[in-house]
Amino acid sequence: MKQFGFDEFLEFVKWEYERIATRAKFETRREDILAGTVKLAEEVGELSNEVLRRLALVRAEKIKDTDVDIEKEWADCVIVLFLLAHRIGFEPHNALTKKIAILKNRKY
Repeated sequence: MKQFGFDEFLEFVKWEYERIATRAKFETRREDILAGTVKLAEEVGELSNEVLRRLALVRAEKIKDTDVDIEKEWADCVIVLFLLAHRIGFEPHNALTKKIAILKNRKY
Protein backbone atom coordinates (compact mmCIF):
# COMPACT_ATOMS: atom_id res chain seq x y z
CA MET A 1 0.00 0.00 0.00
CA LYS A 2 1.39 3.36 -1.04
CA GLN A 3 1.86 5.81 1.79
CA PHE A 4 1.24 9.43 1.06
CA GLY A 5 2.46 12.65 2.58
CA PHE A 6 0.72 15.39 4.49
CA ASP A 7 0.06 17.55 1.42
CA GLU A 8 -1.52 14.60 -0.37
CA PHE A 9 -3.64 13.95 2.72
CA LEU A 10 -4.85 17.57 2.69
CA GLU A 11 -5.74 17.21 -0.99
CA PHE A 12 -7.71 14.08 -0.15
CA VAL A 13 -9.56 15.99 2.60
CA LYS A 14 -10.57 18.70 0.10
CA TRP A 15 -11.68 16.04 -2.39
CA GLU A 16 -13.67 14.17 0.27
CA TYR A 17 -15.28 17.39 1.47
CA GLU A 18 -16.50 18.18 -2.06
CA ARG A 19 -17.89 14.66 -2.36
CA ILE A 20 -19.75 15.05 0.95
CA ALA A 21 -20.97 18.58 0.15
CA THR A 22 -22.39 17.45 -3.19
CA ARG A 23 -24.41 14.75 -1.48
CA ALA A 24 -25.40 16.59 1.72
CA LYS A 25 -26.31 19.99 0.24
CA PHE A 26 -26.30 21.95 3.51
CA GLU A 27 -28.22 25.20 3.24
CA THR A 28 -25.83 27.19 5.41
CA ARG A 29 -22.19 27.10 6.44
CA ARG A 30 -23.40 26.87 10.02
CA GLU A 31 -25.29 23.62 9.25
CA ASP A 32 -22.21 22.26 7.50
CA ILE A 33 -19.95 22.98 10.49
CA LEU A 34 -22.50 21.59 12.94
CA ALA A 35 -22.85 18.40 10.89
CA GLY A 36 -19.08 18.01 10.84
CA THR A 37 -18.87 18.50 14.59
CA VAL A 38 -21.56 15.92 15.26
CA LYS A 39 -19.87 13.48 12.87
CA LEU A 40 -16.60 13.94 14.77
CA ALA A 41 -18.38 13.16 18.05
CA GLU A 42 -19.81 10.00 16.45
CA GLU A 43 -16.39 8.85 15.25
CA VAL A 44 -14.71 9.58 18.60
CA GLY A 45 -17.49 7.56 20.24
CA GLU A 46 -16.76 4.59 17.96
CA LEU A 47 -13.04 4.81 18.78
CA SER A 48 -13.85 5.06 22.48
CA ASN A 49 -16.07 1.98 22.26
CA GLU A 50 -13.25 0.04 20.65
CA VAL A 51 -10.78 1.12 23.35
CA LEU A 52 -13.23 0.04 26.03
CA ARG A 53 -13.79 -3.29 24.25
CA ARG A 54 -10.05 -3.96 24.02
CA LEU A 55 -9.65 -3.18 27.72
CA ALA A 56 -12.56 -5.54 28.53
CA LEU A 57 -14.56 -2.70 30.07
CA VAL A 58 -17.78 -3.56 28.22
CA ARG A 59 -20.33 -6.37 28.44
CA ALA A 60 -18.99 -9.84 27.62
CA GLU A 61 -20.95 -10.12 24.35
CA LYS A 62 -19.29 -6.94 23.07
CA ILE A 63 -15.81 -8.21 23.93
CA LYS A 64 -16.27 -11.12 21.52
CA ASP A 65 -16.84 -8.76 18.55
CA THR A 66 -13.39 -8.74 16.96
CA ASP A 67 -14.39 -7.34 13.57
CA VAL A 68 -13.72 -3.78 14.72
CA ASP A 69 -10.39 -2.38 13.58
CA ILE A 70 -9.02 0.21 16.02
CA GLU A 71 -6.73 1.63 13.33
CA LYS A 72 -9.73 2.25 11.08
CA GLU A 73 -11.61 3.93 13.92
CA TRP A 74 -8.60 6.14 14.67
CA ALA A 75 -8.21 7.04 10.98
CA ASP A 76 -11.92 7.91 10.79
CA CYS A 77 -11.42 10.38 13.65
CA VAL A 78 -8.38 11.99 12.00
CA ILE A 79 -10.08 12.34 8.62
CA VAL A 80 -13.28 13.78 10.10
CA LEU A 81 -11.24 16.17 12.28
CA PHE A 82 -9.41 17.47 9.21
CA LEU A 83 -12.71 17.72 7.33
CA LEU A 84 -14.00 19.88 10.19
CA ALA A 85 -10.97 22.17 9.90
CA HIS A 86 -11.70 22.50 6.18
CA ARG A 87 -15.35 23.30 6.92
CA ILE A 88 -14.40 25.95 9.47
CA GLY A 89 -11.83 27.39 7.10
CA PHE A 90 -8.43 27.13 8.70
CA GLU A 91 -5.25 25.42 7.62
CA PRO A 92 -4.52 22.43 9.88
CA HIS A 93 -0.78 22.53 9.27
CA ASN A 94 -0.64 26.11 10.61
CA ALA A 95 -2.60 25.12 13.71
CA LEU A 96 -0.38 22.08 14.25
CA THR A 97 2.82 24.10 13.78
CA LYS A 98 1.69 26.64 16.38
CA LYS A 99 0.59 23.99 18.87
CA ILE A 100 3.76 21.93 18.47
CA ALA A 101 5.85 25.04 19.21
CA ILE A 102 3.81 25.60 22.40
CA LEU A 103 4.23 21.97 23.47
CA LYS A 104 7.97 21.98 22.80
CA ASN A 105 8.38 24.99 25.05
CA ARG A 106 6.15 23.67 27.82
CA LYS A 107 7.89 23.00 31.12
CA TYR A 108 6.56 20.15 33.22
